[in-house]
Amino acid sequence: MKQLLIIPTILTLILCCFSCKEEKGVYNPDGTYSSNGIYSIEEGVSSSEMAITNIYHLVLLALDEENIILNTTTNGYPIIKKEKLFPQSSNEYPLILTIDFGEDTIECFDQRFRKGKIVSEVSSSWKDSLSQIDVDVIDYYMASHLPISSSETENEYFISQIGCNFSMTIRNKGLTSEFNNEKLPTQSIVLDSAKMETTLGEITLSSQRNVFFVEGFNTLDYYDDITYNTLNSGGTSFDFKDNYWDFEVRNLKGEEEGLAYFSFYRYCPWIKNGNFAIYNINKNTSYQKTSIVSFGNLSQNTCSNLAFYDSNGQSIYINLP
Repeated sequence: MKQLLIIPTILTLILCCFSCKEEKGVYNPDGTYSSNGIYSIEEGVSSSEMAITNIYHLVLLALDEENIILNTTTNGYPIIKKEKLFPQSSNEYPLILTIDFGEDTIECFDQRFRKGKIVSEVSSSWKDSLSQIDVDVIDYYMASHLPISSSETENEYFISQIGCNFSMTIRNKGLTSEFNNEKLPTQSIVLDSAKMETTLGEITLSSQRNVFFVEGFNTLDYYDDITYNTLNSGGTSFDFKDNYWDFEVRNLKGEEEGLAYFSFYRYCPWIKNGNFAIYNINKNTSYQKTSIVSFGNLSQNTCSNLAFYDSNGQSIYINLP
């Protein structure tokens, strides 16, 4: 059985700097085949949305339970600093939060490699109504690091990766009834012209999303939090073969099969279940299509970095970073 096999090394910010065998695809758990030799707009957009979701939750985790992040260290990294914006003040906030993973890729607590820095200005506790967090993501790299089940080897890994630079603003909107008319703690995330790079292509993405806490907001346990996420994103993408796309990302409409949101359970490093739709037009060929990306149904109990979409009746799997 052929599989993409990537051997972990010290990864640079340039995503092409990794060692791998020459195989051109991945056999998925259900026997379908995904090509990694051709850039997929679905893969690029889904990986970008995964990166935004992960960085958002990483900032909140560093504010509340930094020891979880610091539990796995390499050469003194990561480093987390919390510095008062006004040192003479007796108040904890506002503060500057810095999460520094260093300039060399390190293995982290959640089956990921990381490098780079996330710097946030935090106005008050993120759970306070109207609090605001301005986040700068600087030369940040993240990659899932998962063992491959194979009869041929027991010690090789698949790595799905993304690098990014962008700024985003997180605001606490208090209790809103914007999701199914149910009053839920709600945060908004806004970012403009975020730059993302995957192995075979680049994304420029602007996004507005709402994060609804359906469980865990009022407890001290980070891992019991469950959020439903709605979004409206769009941008441009190109691969390294000079193909260009415009795209929009939205939640599913009533006539489309699937969930009108995607959910994130904090005990799982990846998006747990749900859907979104990607409308795109290939600027080279003018070909237009809409793909529905699925992260799993609501009853799914597994925690996996796999998402998938349908292409001509075949399920094409995406490995999320």
